Amino acid sequence: MSRSTRPLVAIALAVVAAVVVIIAIRRTRSPAEVEVSVPPQAPRAAGTVTLTGTVRDAEAHGVPAVEVMFRGAGGDVFGPTRSDGRYTITLPAGTYHVAVRGERVLSAALADRTRLPELPSVAVAGIPDEALMLRLDATTDLDGVDLDVVATWKISGRVLDPDGLPLPGAVVRADPETPQTFTRPIGSTLRPVLGTDSATTDRDGRFLLRVPPGSYSFAATHPTFAGVHDVDQETINGTIEHTIFLARGCIIAGRVVDPRGQPAGDGAIERQIGFTDRDFDPSGRIEADGTFRWVTTTLGPITLRAWPWASPPSASETFACTDGAVFDKVELELPDTTPDLQGVLVDAAGEVVPFAYLDVAPLDLGGIGQQERTDGEGTWGVYRVPPGRYSVRAHTPGRGFVAATVRSPDRSIKLVLPGVGRLEGTTTLLETGSFTLTRILCEDARRVIPRALDRRLVVVRGGRFLIEDLPACNLVATATWRGQQVEVAVSIPANGTAITELALGSAP
Repeated sequence: MSRSTRPLVAIALAVVAAVVVIIAIRRTRSPAEVEVSVPPQAPRAAGTVTLTGTVRDAEAHGVPAVEVMFRGAGGDVFGPTRSDGRYTITLPAGTYHVAVRGERVLSAALADRTRLPELPSVAVAGIPDEALMLRLDATTDLDGVDLDVVATWKISGRVLDPDGLPLPGAVVRADPETPQTFTRPIGSTLRPVLGTDSATTDRDGRFLLRVPPGSYSFAATHPTFAGVHDVDQETINGTIEHTIFLARGCIIAGRVVDPRGQPAGDGAIERQIGFTDRDFDPSGRIEADGTFRWVTTTLGPITLRAWPWASPPSASETFACTDGAVFDKVELELPDTTPDLQGVLVDAAGEVVPFAYLDVAPLDLGGIGQQERTDGEGTWGVYRVPPGRYSVRAHTPGRGFVAATVRSPDRSIKLVLPGVGRLEGTTTLLETGSFTLTRILCEDARRVIPRALDRRLVVVRGGRFLIEDLPACNLVATATWRGQQVEVAVSIPANGTAITELALGSAP
């Protein structure tokens, strides 16, 4: 199979032996209302804006004693909420990504499946995920910049080696479980935007995570061990306590090289899950320098191949995995072949678009869906594409969205991103405040492999709103205000404005 098929199933089979834990969380009451002392505001500097709003919980109550974080080009700026959940903050005009942090609540967002499976990493453990935050364009003073938070639960515990000794420096991640079809996960999962669902263990092997309500499995990595072997669970003083045991498992490491013997970086390590050349799924990553480290707690014959971006897949290699087996200095070589589909991606001004993702979906029986990426010169190639018709889609923030129908083989394809536009509208019952625009998708007539774009925090003033920098396409999204949800479906023109009315708000 291609790099786009069943990535999370491959993780469950090959990367960790996950133990599912269902966290049943009743609504956590807001902290006791204690007036927060806010220092007097200094005189406003030129080019600054003042924002006011309210942080609300799931029952629309104001949440006191939490911090609102605005992440912009100049760094992070924080503002506290008062006893009624309101806040006021002055900061330079610009575009920000916004989140809330508190002792018992935090911001959470629906996260799409990752394009390639990824083990827990020290580099991102506990780091906020900007892609999950709400984007706010703050170019003028704004009131009603309201933010929703969810109650959280603490998961603490220790990571132990197979001999029961604590493991410092292990990285633990709580992975939300998603509904399953017979072949793959479906839907999206709720994640904390501030990265509190992953952490590195201390010198005693201890960790602490904070997550929204849900069902979770655990992934853990350590340089010496392959993954999670078992989990013991107990509840202590309202905090879920876990002991995670790591297994030696099987470790396969090496590098991927091109036909000239040079490192071929970025892309997927795929594991064979069936009997044919199509029965491969992504189950690991190739680093930028061409190296990889693939681990499993499943023992027995394991067949792997490498498939970097803009390359054909390597020949497969089979490893006899036993507990404690280590295969290092493995070299997977790419063949010298020609792509079946090849082209260039440019924007409306004719400039090439580097490192943009493309999704390829078959329109005829027998085709194979894939995902690909342009190189630094905006060129792309797709290999192992049977003859037939395909839909190729690409989106780049600030440059737009394109969908084209092509026929394989074709090595002269030019995809042009048309640019962006704006959405202007009114809210029927909301005079002043804000709503979120999420699940923003571009849909072509065939609705192939929809990808969420970004998340917006939209401010309403005088019953009107304006959203800039939306991709020019047939756009669908979900607008949410205090639990009310309205589906949005509009055609955004390139360099133009679409008009809509949203039934949001409540009668006075």
